Amino acid sequence: MLGVRLDPETEAGLAALARRTRRSKSDIARVAVKEYLERSSHDAELKRQLAVIRRARTEEDLVLVDDLHDDLMRDEPDYDWGDAAR
Repeated sequence: MLGVRLDPETEAGLAALARRTRRSKSDIARVAVKEYLERSSHDAELKRQLAVIRRARTEEDLVLVDDLHDDLMRDEPDYDWGDAAR
């Protein structure tokens, strides 16, 4: 269980989104936190791969970097923000 305090503007925006999408505020917050954690994990992997790119010195290294990039993009999460503007 987690209680979260939101500033009035964020609370109003969350309430409006909940009404528009006919979802609970808790459901929207749960999905948002889960996606944030997934993105944070993804960002850490990007940083690791950037370090590999910076160390690449040979053509073989660059092939490895391309393979890592392809793997990373294949696993790119598809974020669903409901009816929010994209």
